[in-house]
Amino acid sequence: MLIRLILLLSLCLSYASATQARTVDRKDPLFRIEADLLDFGELHLAYHQIQARDLGKLYPELLDLDGAKLHKNRTANISIAKTSYIVNKPAGFFSSVQMSSPEWLQKILGLKLEKKMEDVFSSAQGDIKIYVDSDDLSSVKNSAFIHAVTQSKKLDTLSLSASSTVVYHGPEWMQIDNYIPYSPKRTLVISYRLEIVQKTESKKAQRLEFIKDLEARLSRAYP
Repeated sequence: MLIRLILLLSLCLSYASATQARTVDRKDPLFRIEADLLDFGELHLAYHQIQARDLGKLYPELLDLDGAKLHKNRTANISIAKTSYIVNKPAGFFSSVQMSSPEWLQKILGLKLEKKMEDVFSSAQGDIKIYVDSDDLSSVKNSAFIHAVTQSKKLDTLSLSASSTVVYHGPEWMQIDNYIPYSPKRTLVISYRLEIVQKTESKKAQRLEFIKDLEARLSRAYP
């Protein structure tokens, strides 16, 4: 009877963790990662918009993260997004082979991609370059992106133990994802994204659209 009760409680707790998963708004784009909260299925997210030319003044820690030099577009606005979450995939899943698969990339980016050449994919947005830095090899050659990978790990010390880091560089955006072993079958993901955004839409509308798109991509990749 006691064993059955323990099993029942365990199932209830597992169900509660799944149903309580929610997006948590973090105000600071440099927020500290709290893995114990993410362990319950939470998605932590900070989203801000500033004038691109103010990136170094307002967030100097993020300047070296901008390997695409988006902040040099002096008349544009730039969005800054940091997200963190835990997925039910082992860290070894995020290999250079997996991260070069057009089918997988379509799930996590929400874009139909075709491989054009090594590290370059074509899409409706234009060409997207994808580099993978892992323990055994690295396709990151550009010095600006090498600095960006290094800076992403300085910002979050947990990322120093990342088994792989993926850099995405689109026409007006870039993203860096660090994949950190959390348990044998689970991976902590810490992501930074910088993107040139239109001034014609309200910041609130663009933020809501970003969250909607992010949640849709994650549900496709990790059903």
